[in-house]
This record gives sequence, C-alpha cells and structure tokens, in this order.
Amino acid sequence: MFNDKVTGLLLSGLGVLTVVGAARLPSPPVGAGPALFPTVVGALLAIVGAAIAVTSWRKAPVRADPDDEAWYRRAGTAVPVVSVLLAVPAFVLLAPRLGFLLTMPLVQSALMIAFGVRWIRAIAISVATTVVLYVVFVRLFRVPLPWGFIEEAILWISR
Repeated sequence: MFNDKVTGLLLSGLGVLTVVGAARLPSPPVGAGPALFPTVVGALLAIVGAAIAVTSWRKAPVRADPDDEAWYRRAGTAVPVVSVLLAVPAFVLLAPRLGFLLTMPLVQSALMIAFGVRWIRAIAISVATTVVLYVVFVRLFRVPLPWGFIEEAILWISR
C-alpha cells in the first residue's frame, strides 16, 4: 500500500501533466477555450497532491495496531462505503428526471450524512456547493446541466 508521501507526489505529478497537456489544446481568440477546465482541475490536483505530501512529511509515522486488523468488519463501517458506491448511479438515474439543482443536494447530503455530518450542516453545505457548481459549470464553462421536470414545467407553463 502506498503511503501519503508517494500518493501526494503522484497526484501532484498527474496535476502537472494535466496542465501541460491542457496547454496544448487550441484556444479561441476570444473567451475561454477547451483548455480552461483541465487546467483548473490539473492545478487543483497538483496543489492538493502537494499538500498531502507535505502534510505526511510533517506528521509522525502512524504505527498499525495489530489488534485492529478487522476495523472494516465493525458495525457502521459499510454504510459510507456503500453510500459512495450508490451515489454515482443514483445521480445518473435521478438527474435527468429531477434535474441537477434538486439531485445534487440530495445525493451530496445523503453522502455527508452517511459520513457522520449533521443533517442541517449537510443540507446547508450541499445547497451552497450546488449553487457554486451550477454557476461554474453553466455560466463559466457553458456546460448544459439537466433541468429535469423543472424544464418540462416551464415549457408547460409557457404554452
């Protein structure tokens, strides 16, 4: 198993390679081009990877507890794991019907609650991040996100 130093350095390297690869994409004379999103993601990946590596160098090594080899069998440990595995298919199935603005906070809140975040905090964070993601993807990157039944209701009202 890799330790955090190796993982952090690998993530940073992948981020740098992503930024370098994105720099080779064509850029339009006006506005953001196809290189914007991979450049942002690559830069963030490089920063997070570096932070993981630096943090692991600063921390004392953690010794494994030989009596704690069955941590994964404890009650409640499977809930976060299963919730992560179900989150993506749930989003894929629900987003076209409910729309991004309803599906994202539902799925994200459910994940945070599964990981032990209080439900009020989970809902507040989910709504805030949904708004930020909507603005970034729809307004900045011009990525169409599904509206679901909201679009159908708007079309029905406008008839």
